[in-house]
Formats: sequence, C-alpha cells, structure tokens
Amino acid sequence: MRIITFILSSIFLLSAAFASSGSNLFYHNAPQGVIRGDQAKIEVMLTGANSQIYDFHLFYRELGDVDFKSITMEKEGMVFYASLNTSQFSSGLVQYYIGYEGALGETGTLPEEIPQLNPYQMSIAPAASMEQDLPLEIVILSPLPEEVIAEDELVVAASIFSEEEQVDYSNTRLVIDGVNIRSNIDFSEGVITFIPPANNQYRTGFHNVEIQVYNSEGRMLGKKEWSFRSTESVSISENSFVRGSAFVENRYQNIASISDNFFRAGGELSGKKNDLDYRARLVFSSEEEPIRQPVNRYTGTVRYNFSIDNNVFLHGGDFNPYFNPLVLQDKRIRGIHAGLAYGFFTFDYIWGQLYRGVDGRIDTLRSASSNLESLITIGGTYQRNLWAVRPGFRVGNNAWWTLNLINSKEDPKSIKYGSNAREAVSMGTDLNLTFDQKRIVIDASVNASINNTNAGLAEISYDTLAYYNPDLKENDEARQLWDMLSSTGWLSMTPGINPLPSMAMQFDASFRYFYNNLKVRYYRVDKNFASPGNPYLLKDVGGLHISDNIRMFKNQVYFTLFFKNYTTNRSSDKEATKNNELGATISYFPYATLPSLTVSYSTFSRSNDVTSSDSMLYREDNSTQRLSFNTSYTMNVSGTANTLTLNYTQYGRDDQINFASQSDFNLYGAGLRTKFSFPMTARLNYSKSENSIGDDRSAGTSSSSVGTFLLGLDYMISGFTSGDVFKPFIDYRMQQVETYSEYKSSASFPSTEIKTGRNNYTIGFAYQSPKLGILSLRYDHIAYDNSEYINYNDSIMNFRYSYNF
Repeated sequence: MRIITFILSSIFLLSAAFASSGSNLFYHNAPQGVIRGDQAKIEVMLTGANSQIYDFHLFYRELGDVDFKSITMEKEGMVFYASLNTSQFSSGLVQYYIGYEGALGETGTLPEEIPQLNPYQMSIAPAASMEQDLPLEIVILSPLPEEVIAEDELVVAASIFSEEEQVDYSNTRLVIDGVNIRSNIDFSEGVITFIPPANNQYRTGFHNVEIQVYNSEGRMLGKKEWSFRSTESVSISENSFVRGSAFVENRYQNIASISDNFFRAGGELSGKKNDLDYRARLVFSSEEEPIRQPVNRYTGTVRYNFSIDNNVFLHGGDFNPYFNPLVLQDKRIRGIHAGLAYGFFTFDYIWGQLYRGVDGRIDTLRSASSNLESLITIGGTYQRNLWAVRPGFRVGNNAWWTLNLINSKEDPKSIKYGSNAREAVSMGTDLNLTFDQKRIVIDASVNASINNTNAGLAEISYDTLAYYNPDLKENDEARQLWDMLSSTGWLSMTPGINPLPSMAMQFDASFRYFYNNLKVRYYRVDKNFASPGNPYLLKDVGGLHISDNIRMFKNQVYFTLFFKNYTTNRSSDKEATKNNELGATISYFPYATLPSLTVSYSTFSRSNDVTSSDSMLYREDNSTQRLSFNTSYTMNVSGTANTLTLNYTQYGRDDQINFASQSDFNLYGAGLRTKFSFPMTARLNYSKSENSIGDDRSAGTSSSSVGTFLLGLDYMISGFTSGDVFKPFIDYRMQQVETYSEYKSSASFPSTEIKTGRNNYTIGFAYQSPKLGILSLRYDHIAYDNSEYINYNDSIMNFRYSYNF
C-alpha cells in the first residue's frame, strides 16, 4: 500500500502542467506575469484522445471571497479559454476551477478532487495606479465618430468587451452633451443602446457622447468619448431598431498525428419595436452528432414591456436559466422558458431537456487464458427532461420572495442500453432583501429534494418499501410525502425512492458601509440532495464564511480579512472533516510613482476523528501555510512605459498522518511589460516553481521543477478606415519540467528522472472595422519533447470572421 501511495504522489508532480479526467488529458498552467488591469487569459488544452468535451465553465473568486462567479469558456481548436478583467480584483490572488461536460452528459472538474476547496490560484501584480488602469474595451457601434445622422434616426450604441458579470450596468453612465441619461437605455449581450423618445429629438448640430463603465465596487473599468453631428429629418420614426451579427469560423488541427477540420457558423438578430423586444441566435457546428450531447445552439426570445419593471417574455431553444445556486445554475436547457413580472407578482415556467438520449453499447471481451468471449454492456445516457415553476412576490426593488418546484426525470425508454434511470423533485423558497440603496443585501435559499435512484423497476407500495427500510416504519411524515408523490406522478414509486427529503440551504448577507464590504455566508447541503440543474454543486458540506474588504487612504490601500469554518463529509461519523481557514491580504496602490505592493497570508487546516485503530477509514490531520508577495513598478525610459513585476508564492503542507503528503512548493516569477512610443507592446515573463513531496518518514520522496519563459509582442495599426484597428501578435512559450522520484526500500521501484519540454508558438492577427467587421487568424504550434516517451508536434489553425450590423 505504501508503494502505491508513493507512486501516486510522484505522479502528482506533473499536476503543474497536466491533469487527467477519465479518458481525457488536459494541459493547464495558471497565467503568469498578470498585472492588475490586464485581461488574464485562462486556457485549458485538451491533449487526450477523447475530444468530445463541451460547455466549459470557469468558476473564479478573489482570495477570501465567499462565492465563486462563473463564465462560459470559449473554444479555439483544442483550446478552451476565458478572459478575466483583473481590474475588478483588489487582492493579489484569484482562486478558480474549471468545470465541463462530456459527450454523454457526464461532468468533470479541474482540479478533479473537490475543486471548490482545492482550487487553482493565480497571482496578480498590483498596478501602479488604479486610476490609470481602464482595461475594458468599448467599441462604438452608432453613431460613428464625426458621423452625420438624421435626428430621427439617432441610435447611440456601443459594445463592451467584457464579461457581463463584471460590469455593474446599474452604475454605467451615458452622458450626452453633459446630461446623464437615465431612461430609454437598454443593456443586453454586452451592448449599450439608447434611443431618444420620439418627442425628445436632439437639436441639429454637434453633440458629445461619453460612456463610463463601472464594476459593483464603483471602480471605473472603461471610458469612451466621441462626437457626432445631427441634421434635420423629414419625419419622426418609430421607437424601434434592429441590430445583428453573423460569423463563420473554421479550424484545422493536427493533434497527436490525427488531422481534423471543424466548421462553425451562426448569427444573432435583436431588435426593438416600441415596447416589444426580440432576439434570435443560431450556431451550427460540424461537431454536432447524435451520439453526443447537442453542440448546435438555437435561441429565440420575445419580451413585451409594460413598463421598465413589468414585462412578459418567452424564451425558446437553448438557454441557461437561474433560480438559485442550489437548484438551477450554469446548466443549459433546450425547451421553453415563459415568465411574467407585473406589479407585485412574478412567475416563471420552464420545460425542456437537460440531456438527450445517447445509447450505450455491448462490447465483447476475450479471455487470453481460456480463449472465451463474454459480453459487457456499457451504459449510455438517458434523455432527461425537466420542468419547473417559480411564482414570486415583490415589493418595489427592496424585497422579492419566490417559491420554486423542479422536477426532472430520465426516460428509460429513450435508449436501449443504459444503467439505472434517475428522477428527482425539489421544492424550496428564496428571499432577496435590499436596503439603503443596496448597501445591505440579504439572500436566503432553502430547498428540499427527494430522489429515485432506480426508476426503471416495477412500482411497489409504501408498506413494502418500509419493510426493507426501518427508518420508514411508523414514519407519518414519510408516508404523507409518499402519498403526495404518488398522487402527483412527479416520481415513479419504485424501490429506488427514499421519501425522506434531503435539505440544502444558503444564507448570504453583505454590508457596504464606511469603506467596508462585509460578506457573511452560512450554508449546508446534504449528501443526497438532488441538483440536476447545477451539476457542480458541492454536497455533504456545511459551514460559515466571513470576509471583509476595507478601503483606506482614498482607495490606495485595500485590506481583506477572511475566515472559513466548514465541515466536509458531514454524513459520515468519524470521517466528517473539520476545515478551518484564516487569511489576510493587504494591497497598496499608490497614486505617485512608487511601487505597488500586495502581500497575502493564509493558514488552512483539516482534521477528523478517525484514529489509528480505524484501519478502514481515511484519517486526516494536516495544515497548510500559504504566503504570497507581489509588487510592480512603472517607469518611463526613453519614451517607453515599462512595468516590472515580481512575485513569490510559497506553500507548506504539514501532514501528521500521511507523511508522503508532506510538501513544499515555491514559485518565483518576474515580468516586464513595455509599451513603446509607437503602438507596440512587448511582454517578457519568467517563472520557476519547485515542489517536493515526502520526507524522511515517508516511503519515498519526489521533487519537480517547472521553468516557464514567455515572450509576447503585439502591434496596433489604425487609420485604414474610420474607427478600424489592425492588431498582429506573436507569442512564444517555453516550458521545461523535471521530475525526480526515489523509493527508499524496494529495488522493484528504482529512482526515476523524467525531463519534459514544451514549446508553444502562437502567431496571428485581428482586424476590426465598424464597417467591414472583425477578421481574426491564429496559428498555434505545440512541440513536446519527453525523455521517456514519444515526442510529437501539434498544430492548430483557426480562422474567424464576424460582421455586426
């Protein structure tokens, strides 16, 4: 057993570069040399044989925060990526993990084991001045700078290149001729649109437009200012507009000596006619196959607005609804979503398909010794349908109370070969309260669920089920729930059902006063709680999170303090694990030409009540200390703006039970970003990590060293046509990984040393024109050189063209 433990520990050394899940092998590195205000691009490359992966989600949070936010990752070839606007983060560390779904609907995460508690971490160097960092890009759609337009045809529109979750649209400002516009503004799909009322046309002549974009903390993310000229018109047009976009994308790739070509095309059309809003979106992919979950996307939306706060709407096709983080979040549904908000009453109805049926198969196995054949059934994925209702009651913008009911069923008849068909029903309530202009926000969610883990069996009576389950005998509550479920038909009354409900609850409160942003969360999720609408929900866990972000000295100093106390494996007795984490971060952002600085420290401990005599149970007693230091300094040299960054991160794990898990990790990094007097930016980064596992008390020891060098150049040319930008770029990444393992007392496992090199060359360009559209081309070449295995080269060519109208 000790040998196996040591081998697994040695393999873990490669986790800095590789992570596996099932039949998939992923390559991922946390971004290095990120300066606050930059777009941090987080990439995952699929290098295994099974490429049928889709719906990647990035879950991220600032160190010490209580909640993960999520965004959908984009796909380019075998690379999935998401860009984070780092100006929203005040501390020097961001925690994140990645979730995905496979061809059969199975879910996976990176890291694989409890990623919410063991996420990746990314260091962010503080910027020299918060006031100077406006990284969010705003692209003018209408009217163009210096354009002449009829006064009755005026539509002010601009596109925000950012994730919607990072922008506080309620605080976004549109200023025309010095007047802050507060009505007739629409925020949809990252586009700001303003149509003047028919009775309030702008006078003829020149007008100045300014857009200011902020995040939820009131920090400016982007700003754009331009002017146009309006002329007299013959007639007044209706309060309406239409805009749209279309794209084509093709990628050719040669991965592990296998060549493929993939094609995608689609478009979007949205508009408004008086009080009616509409939107349609289509995406077609050559990867669409009946033997996997849907890749194509079809979406249609119609909404009629009675007023700003009252409307009725209908979504059809593919959509991602949200009820609360316990039951419905980050899950695509193909069906319909109808809703009403009128006065104090709100209502939502959802019906659709979570997964489509993908049949399993029968394989033949041959015994090498007896030459006999046997059949094995590999189960597929049942079609899983879901319906949900959510009535609600609201009081202005200060209170909203909703009830929710969600029922999901797998159809045993949808495929020929499958395993156990599952069903679930969940009922609960949500309450949202806001006070004092959202300085106080309270959210509460409570849900109960009942599962059927094998709905394909013959139905039975309650007495028969109680005969085999002593907890159900003379249990009046369970019998009443059984009778209710039997009468509604929400679940099949088979032996797989347990009429005793499982609970999940989450209570959040935030208070923003006196330059403090205090957040408190209490949560509990039972082991058997059913959440088909949120496949990434962590279960069998409960605890308390508290964090406070304090701004001082005119926003030059940010101090974050956090405390977490929670229990995992709650349903177990001795194996219930107590987790405690305490940490602090202080960041200094000077306005003067002084270095910026961020220092973070945290301590994390895990323990349970398992003793040495409990040989069949997993015993745990360990603690981890984390220290991070980041600094940056901006200086002007010979007409160039240079930003130098330095960072150091250290982890130390002290394990009192499993000595093979003793570990030390050190990461050193340095980066230089140079902006020249002409429109070119150069980036140079180097980092080296050193990791050791085991000590003198363990069966063996292992160590690894990962060195990464990155060189990037991009150039910007404009002026071919009005408002256009041409941006060529080139990146080179070189990585060297060395691992060494030694087992002390067995000749069967000699010392091993493996050296792996990875070189990644990227070259491409992006051309953007308000009149001609956006054209991009990217070529990646990845070369692997391993001292123990076969070397190989991969290449990916990606082309994309999109046009907005």
